Amino acid sequence: MTTGKTELITIALADPIDSIIQQVRNAKAEHVDIFMPEGSISLQSRKTCDRLRETANREGIELTLYTSDPKVVKAALTCQMMVVEIEPAVVSTKAPAAPPAPAKPVAPASPEEDFLASLEGLPSASTTDRLQTSPSISKPIPTAAPSQPARSEIDDWADALDSLSVASTAGETGLRQHEQARGNDSWDFDSFNDLSDALSGDTASAAPARPRIRPEDIELTSDDMHRQDAKARRARAEQKRADEKAELKQQTAPKRNYPLWGMVILGAIAIIALLWLLFGNKLASGVTVVVRPAPTSGGQTYEDVRLNYQADPISEPSSAAIQGRLINVPISVSVRGTVITATEQPDQAATGILEVYNRNTQAYPIPANTRVRVLNSAGEEIIFLTQAETTIPAATGNFAGIVSGVGSLQIVASAGGTRYNMPASQDPVWTIEGYEGALFSINPEPIQGGTTALLKLPVESDWMPLLPQAVAQFRSAIPAQMQTVLQEGEVLADVEFLPNVDALTQDPSLYDIQTRPVPETDGGFELVVTANFQGLAVRGSFAEQLNRALPNALRIKDPSFSTDTTSIVRSQVRLDDSGASLLLATVEVAPKTAVGLPDSTKLKIADSIKGLTPAEALVQLEALRESGLIGDIVSVPEVERLPVDPAEINIQVQE
Repeated sequence: MTTGKTELITIALADPIDSIIQQVRNAKAEHVDIFMPEGSISLQSRKTCDRLRETANREGIELTLYTSDPKVVKAALTCQMMVVEIEPAVVSTKAPAAPPAPAKPVAPASPEEDFLASLEGLPSASTTDRLQTSPSISKPIPTAAPSQPARSEIDDWADALDSLSVASTAGETGLRQHEQARGNDSWDFDSFNDLSDALSGDTASAAPARPRIRPEDIELTSDDMHRQDAKARRARAEQKRADEKAELKQQTAPKRNYPLWGMVILGAIAIIALLWLLFGNKLASGVTVVVRPAPTSGGQTYEDVRLNYQADPISEPSSAAIQGRLINVPISVSVRGTVITATEQPDQAATGILEVYNRNTQAYPIPANTRVRVLNSAGEEIIFLTQAETTIPAATGNFAGIVSGVGSLQIVASAGGTRYNMPASQDPVWTIEGYEGALFSINPEPIQGGTTALLKLPVESDWMPLLPQAVAQFRSAIPAQMQTVLQEGEVLADVEFLPNVDALTQDPSLYDIQTRPVPETDGGFELVVTANFQGLAVRGSFAEQLNRALPNALRIKDPSFSTDTTSIVRSQVRLDDSGASLLLATVEVAPKTAVGLPDSTKLKIADSIKGLTPAEALVQLEALRESGLIGDIVSVPEVERLPVDPAEINIQVQE
């Protein structure tokens, strides 16, 4: 239990933190002042300071550290403890001049005594209050009598305080300034420095001796410590606000200085944009489209010109072979349709009981699954089956006549559907196969339970009209899906694929048909058409290889063919379906002319493809080819778009 007083404890250099905590507890005071000499390592870390502060908080003790050790000061401030940093001045413990007294050997002052002596200049609030208000502050200190008894350490410490020499005017002024600073919650460092000068022996101005102050009188009141703690909190809050204002001002200030790396990035972007404008924009003038000349009179067409293809590179210029390999790809396309007519789908089978009459003198066993025939209301013959083996008893006779044997048969329709439902009938219309003439049957109760569901299932009449629409999709799907199986360095050859797309609608064996219902639709279905196609993958440019191989193949077929007098104006290449590694070409040739294509025709061609993409230009050029204006299209530049000015498109004729 703590008391309301203030206790002063002095820590030795070697005291551990556990010993310091125990000394604080043993003080049993509400306020404990701890004096630590410089070099004490017990409270130089935040961890030990935290332990001391937490223990004091639990015990309800207010602590104040007095030390000149900067590490202890830093650790205590970090842990938010009350700390007072003092000057490490050496204070003389000698009393003022006095008559000689019996000398007694004085032991050298211990570090603890030097530390206590240095505390004489501590500018604590309570001490300065008492110094300011003391009525005897200007009175001289009476000298000790010669017969004075031996002095204790406490007396020496008090005499050291008494010997403090400060100019009277400077001392009074410093104390008054300190008293005013307390009212403003701030320290008066000038007065504190005056006291420090006095402690260090700077006594240039004589001053009256101070009255004796006992060590137990040096204490800080609770109010003083609370004021200093509040002052520290306010100082931290003001510093935080100042930091926030500075940060906000920095964020809102206009950006004037850009970092070097930002300028480098902006410069790189500008250079890239300039290069793109100069070289990357493929709308530049001077693009060239190469075509073959239009067919002329006197031309000739060669059918089935043979071109081999092989995996090895072609090194002979006179070769009529192409470097390539055959690829096989299953390709599927799909279209959607709607069922026109619903289909009756049998659902459940009808059941019932027959009464069978036997007018013979012998019994007839009827096995299970015996067929029973009858005509329904629509005149259709329908079949039922017996469900279990049943014996029809023999007829009996008496004086009144013959009594037929009667038995019951359970029957079930041979298939589901409402057509097997029969109304009750007393007419013998049922026929049990194998027992005709011997037995006859009726159904006194209806035969019922047969149901039929109307389902919209696609039939051939539903999907056949969609087949041409699906086949048309193959023309674009084949190249796209064959690209997925090409190896590095390969391109797809411009040849007709096998099978021929147009032949699909004529030969159902070339494709597979599947239908799938589309969920949450009324009769909607998806028609999936799948066919296996063959194509040619070539190395390098197929057009360049064809320009080399076709003239060589034509010379093999017709030794009189000469590229000096004849031009190839049109060709169409397809795969041979015999299984050989062979291409077959249809080639149209015409005599060379000195004119080639007139400039007006070239301008007309350029005007028709201006501003188009390469794909759009190929479609337009193909239309001109079909019209006979030009021959084969040899090459179109790989640009984003062709120039919008026809004069910037160069039409070159390959003779």
